[in-house]
Amino acid sequence: MTRLSNRVTPTLRPSSVSRGVFLIFLLLITPFYLMSLAAYARGSHEVKQRIIGNGRTEITNTLLILENEISHIRKTQSDLIQDKSLNELAYFSEGKENYDIMLLRRDLRERLGYIQSDSTYVKDVSVYLFASGIKVSGRDGISEITESDRRVIKDFWEKRSTQLAALQDGLYMGLFYPFYDVETQFSEYSIIVEFDTEAINKFINKNAFFYNGRTILKFMSGDMIIGDSDSDEAKQILSDALSRDNYISGDGSFKYEGKNYIVVYQYSLALDALMVNYISETSAFQSLSFYKNWMMAFIAIIIAVILSFSYTTYVIIHRPLKRLYDAFSQIAGGRLDIEIEHKASDEFKYIYEHFNDMVATINRLIREMYEQKILAQQAELKQLQSKINPHFLYNTFFSIATTAKAEGSDITYELAHKTGKYFRYVMKNASERVTLKNELDYAKLYAEIQELRFSNRLTVKFNDPPDTEAYLPAFCIQPLIENAIAHGLELNTGGKVIIVGFEERSEGLELFVEDNGGGITKEKIEQIQKNLSNTDDALANISRRLEITFGRSDCLKFSVGKDNGLRVEILIPNNI
Repeated sequence: MTRLSNRVTPTLRPSSVSRGVFLIFLLLITPFYLMSLAAYARGSHEVKQRIIGNGRTEITNTLLILENEISHIRKTQSDLIQDKSLNELAYFSEGKENYDIMLLRRDLRERLGYIQSDSTYVKDVSVYLFASGIKVSGRDGISEITESDRRVIKDFWEKRSTQLAALQDGLYMGLFYPFYDVETQFSEYSIIVEFDTEAINKFINKNAFFYNGRTILKFMSGDMIIGDSDSDEAKQILSDALSRDNYISGDGSFKYEGKNYIVVYQYSLALDALMVNYISETSAFQSLSFYKNWMMAFIAIIIAVILSFSYTTYVIIHRPLKRLYDAFSQIAGGRLDIEIEHKASDEFKYIYEHFNDMVATINRLIREMYEQKILAQQAELKQLQSKINPHFLYNTFFSIATTAKAEGSDITYELAHKTGKYFRYVMKNASERVTLKNELDYAKLYAEIQELRFSNRLTVKFNDPPDTEAYLPAFCIQPLIENAIAHGLELNTGGKVIIVGFEERSEGLELFVEDNGGGITKEKIEQIQKNLSNTDDALANISRRLEITFGRSDCLKFSVGKDNGLRVEILIPNNI
């Protein structure tokens, strides 16, 4: 199996074709869907406003009919005061024969029965003759006034804020002539009209403007409520209307137990009552439900078509394309033993076959290029090392050292002995890579030879190296010291100092050789850096070997030192 590297390539998935097709269809259908929603919302709003407008009209007409009916009954009630039979019974009954009184009572009852039958909303009309203690009713006939009758009359008088009084047992409208004394409970006579609340209830609900709507008529002078007064939502809606700052008339929405209602209400001063009509929005918008359901069905069909087309696209196009993409991803990750197959005889089979041919060609080219590169690098390393590897002088220098010691010449002995050790190191380290410790030993040996040569004019200082197992190309430090000696002594009239030191960097260990020769400028630094690619000297030799070993071209740098001398830096990268 052939691999390019162990580096993991980030996984980047291609845009899904099926997802893209689905999104395109979705983008196309979304405007129509939004337009449908907007049309439905606008239609709902217009229907709601039309319902509210119709509701206002109907509730106004209903109240107007009731007010006119009450006004007519009131007028009839007032006209009854002029009735001859009533006045004779009230003022001139004494001295009359019983038969005459009976006829007068019969005539009065017939008149009351006429008033009762004249309006469907009147349950009974009664005349109370307090002097004689007689009650004449258009429905029940002639009877004595009971304590119950007197309580009704008293309650009506106390709650007569308007012409109507809503008592616990009914709705009444009374007329007293000429007055009523509460303490004595006496009046010449009184005319009391009792209304038929069931008839009123049928009327207001029959004329309700809502389909399946409900109507409530609340009389403010008492606790009487005509209409749908038993349901909880009716009580809450009525309470909400009465709690508003202005309940004379208005409309709005009310929510009860998660259900929305449309409410219209209006107050009648003549009746001293508040009429409220309400309906649930579900019932109000029932006519629009067909269009809403049709729109939802249309959207569901469109989505089903999109899903079907997307799945077909996935099977026919996306799945083979994804298999091809995964193969390319594995190649990008370094794996070159990939081979893909496609059973169907279509365009993808043609692409897969050429992909497999491409992978085979890449494998062959990589193998050839890799082998050529290895051979070229080995040849170049041998050529470069041959320039600095004169091992044939090894035995000669040790012979000179032996002779000098026999003759008593210590300096000559030490110089020849160290030189011999130097060339022995050269012979033992013919390989390209050595440890930092071995390279420093070799450089120190060379520095001691040069210090003996230049006596007190040269000092080479080595800082303590870090505890590391770092490797670098052989014969890198010695040429830098040699370069500092060759180009620095001539510019320095005093003592020449060369420092070999180390600095830890985030990307690796930096080894530097710095001298105090002086006279180094930025222009000279740029020239030295430029000459690395144009010359074949020792610095260019080191730069090239570092680049081959570490695989990067920035491992050898130059800068101006602290004493304006030349500072040469070698970067030993981490994990090398």
